[in-house]
Amino acid sequence: MEKTVLPEGVNKTNAVLAIAALGVAVLMGIAVYGFDSAIPGVHDLFHDFRHSIGISCH
Repeated sequence: MEKTVLPEGVNKTNAVLAIAALGVAVLMGIAVYGFDSAIPGVHDLFHDFRHSIGISCH
């Protein structure tokens, strides 16, 4: 029988932590650079939507 140094399920835990860290990094990048850097045109889309339902801005 082969003995392993790491207990069972550690690979799954590491994968979940890696995905969570990647998600946090992406969200931080969007927070710093804005949604337009992630999805071009999204600012204008929400801007027009706000005006269409009567919310003023600026």
